Amino acid sequence: MATTRKLILISLIILIRSLNGYTQFNRTYTSSINYKAIGYQICTVHAAEKTEVKIGIEFILESEKVENITLNQVWIFPKEIADEKGNKFKDVKTNIEKPTNENIYLSFTMNERNDLVKGKWKYRLYHKKKLLFEKEFWIE
Repeated sequence: MATTRKLILISLIILIRSLNGYTQFNRTYTSSINYKAIGYQICTVHAAEKTEVKIGIEFILESEKVENITLNQVWIFPKEIADEKGNKFKDVKTNIEKPTNENIYLSFTMNERNDLVKGKWKYRLYHKKKLLFEKEFWIE
């Protein structure tokens, strides 16, 4: 009989706590994301008839929780670039999924004549519309 009372008492405590918001079930976890720069580089390779420029950025997205998050990256060109079909672009926006608390390396390679635009390039990285990082690069 004492055991039954203890079980009933424990069940009531669990029920009361869950009604008061102490339960951890179905909670939405929102972690803050902090950008920590590691470095960046610009690499230019000149071959016989071809030049290639690669811009790379390395960083860590620090968070209390290890998880994959969706980022929006934007490459902004110095002037409009036309593709082989004649479509013109001032920037390229892509969504990417990356893990928190790990080294991340992102790059953009230019190797076509229409890609190799001299001037000031910009890179922006967003998480949930919050600007995490912005970097300008000069391509000569």
